[in-house]
Amino acid sequence: MNQTSTTSSAKVRQRLLIVGQCPIRDELQASLDEEIEQVDTLYDAIGALSTKEGQLPIHTVLIWAQTLRPYSGRAIEALHCIDPSIRLLLVETGADESVLRQLGGRFEGKWRGATDADSLASFIRTQDTSEHHTTPTITQNSDTNKKETPQSDSDQSDSATPASLGDVDLVHAIQHKPEQVTPLALSIIKLHTQWTDLSLHDSSAEISDEIHEAAITWNDECFGYLQSRIAPLVQLEAWAQWLAQWLAFDDNFQKHQRWAFTDDLTGAGNRRFFHQFLSDAISRAGEDRRPVTLMVFDIDDFKMYNDRYGHEAGDEILQESVKLMTSGIRQGDRVCRIGGDEFAVIFADPEDPREPGSDHPAEIQQIAQRFQSQIAKMQFPKLGSDAPGSLTISGGLASYPWDGMTPETLLRLADQRALHSKRCGKNAITFGPKAVNERNNDEPGNQT
Repeated sequence: MNQTSTTSSAKVRQRLLIVGQCPIRDELQASLDEEIEQVDTLYDAIGALSTKEGQLPIHTVLIWAQTLRPYSGRAIEALHCIDPSIRLLLVETGADESVLRQLGGRFEGKWRGATDADSLASFIRTQDTSEHHTTPTITQNSDTNKKETPQSDSDQSDSATPASLGDVDLVHAIQHKPEQVTPLALSIIKLHTQWTDLSLHDSSAEISDEIHEAAITWNDECFGYLQSRIAPLVQLEAWAQWLAQWLAFDDNFQKHQRWAFTDDLTGAGNRRFFHQFLSDAISRAGEDRRPVTLMVFDIDDFKMYNDRYGHEAGDEILQESVKLMTSGIRQGDRVCRIGGDEFAVIFADPEDPREPGSDHPAEIQQIAQRFQSQIAKMQFPKLGSDAPGSLTISGGLASYPWDGMTPETLLRLADQRALHSKRCGKNAITFGPKAVNERNNDEPGNQT
């Protein structure tokens, strides 16, 4: 193949990979005057691409269709996932239609002519672009205008290959594991470029001329800097732009997630978040064989505070109550606002109780009673100096698995126990099957 001079954004590409039994390999190699590697199957081609030599990378994959097994079609897209810059060329001579349909995939060119080396070499030369793409493109879809249906675990026979990493994995991480987005994106870049020394830094630093650095910026926001010794600067900048788009998308998605699941006034989880988190917590607890407790409570006589002191004072009570409750719970617990002045606390922390020898229900009761005591001591400036006594709450608790096995059962029972606390004179927290009132009689304003 005639070689052209390259820019800093591209390496000279000198190796052709043939997949299948090519009867004219030697003649083709003489016509092209370049190194040819040959493998039997598409899966062998995946291995060859993922371990390619940096100094002699593969620029074209020539697939000899008639010698391939029909079930190998899925691997066609895996080749582009490993290296988006390679050209896939298909030689259809002698292949039946069923094989061609099974292969499918995205090809830059298809050869149907006679199988003489000179004409095939000429065809390959006409398809040569001689430079790598400067803008990275990674996709797991065979058609850029259509989304591929997510595969089940049983369908992912190639999951052990590097081709299993791509855009679909990034979307899944953004939705379900945001802490993995950046490490996963870096792994994808390394996979597609073989830049083994690639690193990401929060801030720019003094670097030598041997190290290239590219800012990861999108819409004037900087997410960090990519650095590498072996990466050409132009390509590093292109990948930095690709990464910036994904990180900006992740940042925007997480903001919308927070808006969708957060109560605007108090910052607590809203009712939508409550149902989702409680359901997930019970599901995890069932797998790990550990308990989950739900506490439902509201502010006693809250309507009176709103009517007498105004909604601004009422808002302050709700906001400060959430802050107080949040400060007293454990890392894996959550506070949610599920009504006007009605709150739910999901005690789902997977760690053992803080007090040695304490069991889960006993610790939750202690947290609830401590909150009840602390809120009675709080001062609310917007209520003024003539506020009537101390603020009190009434609530009820229900625990999985003893009180119920579903979110609906726990919520219904916790509501019933909270109502029982109200009927018994308020300023009470009710838990246990006998609906025993646990009161803190040492605090002012409690009913006895």
